[in-house]
Amino acid sequence: MDQRAEPPSGVRLLVLLNPGRMSRHWLLGIARGAERMGILAGTLELGPIWQAVQQAGSQHSRVREQAGEHLKAFCLHERVTHVLSYTHNGVFDFGMSPDPATGQPAGLFASLGIEHILLWSDHPNWASDGIATTEPVRTLLNHPRHHHFVKSAVAAEEIRTVLGWANVRAMDMGEDMLMICPDDHALALEPMHDATIIMGDAAPIPERLHPFLAEDDPDVSAMMRAMLAGTLEGCARVVEPWGLDAAMAERCRGLCEAMCAARIGQPMTPFWELCNGLGSEHTETIAMVRADPQRWYTLMHALHALTGWRRFFWPAWLGRRANLGVYGSPGSRMGLADMDEGAWVQNKAMASVYARGACAININAAHDEAGMTHKPFQIASAGVAPVHHATPGLEDAFTPGEECIIWTNGPELLDAVRRLRADRALRRRMGERARERCIRDHTWEHRLSVMLEACARPAAASAFA
Repeated sequence: MDQRAEPPSGVRLLVLLNPGRMSRHWLLGIARGAERMGILAGTLELGPIWQAVQQAGSQHSRVREQAGEHLKAFCLHERVTHVLSYTHNGVFDFGMSPDPATGQPAGLFASLGIEHILLWSDHPNWASDGIATTEPVRTLLNHPRHHHFVKSAVAAEEIRTVLGWANVRAMDMGEDMLMICPDDHALALEPMHDATIIMGDAAPIPERLHPFLAEDDPDVSAMMRAMLAGTLEGCARVVEPWGLDAAMAERCRGLCEAMCAARIGQPMTPFWELCNGLGSEHTETIAMVRADPQRWYTLMHALHALTGWRRFFWPAWLGRRANLGVYGSPGSRMGLADMDEGAWVQNKAMASVYARGACAININAAHDEAGMTHKPFQIASAGVAPVHHATPGLEDAFTPGEECIIWTNGPELLDAVRRLRADRALRRRMGERARERCIRDHTWEHRLSVMLEACARPAAASAFA
């Protein structure tokens, strides 16, 4: 770890680096941001530790404990005050230790009095097959030294209610402006495409939505109604193994129907908020489902089929009316051309790929109902004009019309793409303003300041003060 004099805050940060693509990119950006802030920061590679434990066979517990002892000695020697990881990495990787305050089992860092910041890019139910929703993991992650960060206030409220975690806060993602920089050469050239989109999960359009691809102004509510029967069938498959009596099973069906009807009427409102507003008729059923986190999150996953088509439908629709370059996965899955053989776009190439279009499109996945994923910040970092599907919270991060264009339907999307393609000065100005806004408000330095300030205990209260 860097031996420079400690900054006034006294923070000594250890960032746990996991193997991966995007999550590793974020963690490296945070570590670099910490150094630029004058924070003493080090990194630990988890991959070799995981590999050693896996290869140890029947001796895996001993190897894990040995790694934990070495890491404990390191933390004591370096007087680490804060650890930051992606999801629950680092909580269970080094065995359990007794918490000095309660005597109950705790992860290594919590047992040492170190504040552990857990960055969740999505709801905790997706990671490691939903282990965070099961006991005893759910309770262990609720340790007061654990500080969870998710992308929206709605998601934070949902997690506090369903999982019972006290320290959950909303925070947008960020970007390292020095890791993704505008490709000035590419931006100076005539764009290859009217628009680009980078998505690693391109998928076929549901067959029942194919007729809407030919419409110049597809009705969003009509498309949701077209997906309604399949969505309710998926909900029924989720509920069936619960073993409910006939009356409660019927109430569950009624709840799902009510939530779908509410979402069709308010397509931009997250299911959590819609559920809270359904009234006394469904109170008992909602309480029953929310009492079991696995039930709640699997049911929510099924309900997202009502809107999950948007991420794939709109690129397919636009690609039939404009030159859309789909990168990161095969565009042929959506009936469009494959770019670069559908290969994954490396982080170092993102700015150049985005610059191949006069603008860049972003559409959140269905489960990202509110808040900011990393995509808006990556597009802005590249200095390319951002064209975003409407998402609650987006207008707080970027000024519509100046730093981005927000759209809700096909004609708005097509108009934005055509305007930016036709007006070079407009798209350059918007891309530059978006990047300037990122530098001003959305770097990992900004986010790290938020995370450190939100930790329940200051560094001076740790075991190493």
